[in-house]
Amino acid sequence: MMSQNITFAINTANNELENLKLLLKSLQKNLDRDTHQILVFIDSDNQGTYEWLKSVKDDFNDLKIITHSLPPCIGYSRNNNLLVELADNEIVSYLQSDMVISPGYDTDVLRDLEDNCILSATRVEPEEFPFETWNEFAPTVKQIKESNYFFAPITFYKSVWLDLGGYDTLFRRSREDSDLVQRCVHKGVKLKQTHNAIVYHFTC
Repeated sequence: MMSQNITFAINTANNELENLKLLLKSLQKNLDRDTHQILVFIDSDNQGTYEWLKSVKDDFNDLKIITHSLPPCIGYSRNNNLLVELADNEIVSYLQSDMVISPGYDTDVLRDLEDNCILSATRVEPEEFPFETWNEFAPTVKQIKESNYFFAPITFYKSVWLDLGGYDTLFRRSREDSDLVQRCVHKGVKLKQTHNAIVYHFTC
């Protein structure tokens, strides 16, 4: 499993460009291998996100930018489902655009992911956020430990997500996670949290 590539799936919208820049910086610097795929879905854009992504596209091995021409936002649930459908790799790791990954994130999730499982990483919130300090801090809180837990960011096999039917797009504002958890429980999909893969989450 350690040699497999991951598709990192990210959706972004208005007023998120600066956070997205940090996430892409962390993906560039903190992944152990540069062969993974990155998909970014731009649901709405008021800051030149598309132009910025085009300007850095060649800095990555496989960065794909996805847009749409519909007036309204497609929405969180449908965004995620589309990203999974478009992923070239069998392993998909969903990251929210206001997250920053810890060093070795790909190695950590590949080591702890199981078949028929949705793997949650661990979110931490230091008081301040200089990137270099984050990279020093994150390894100090990693633990060889797992919990029964579900919350973004999540990593999973594409086939598991598709078999579950992904997020129910009737949930347009919230509770899509709770609904998915219930379907995981009924279908026997393991929900697991790793304390090795760490992310900073600005929303928290």
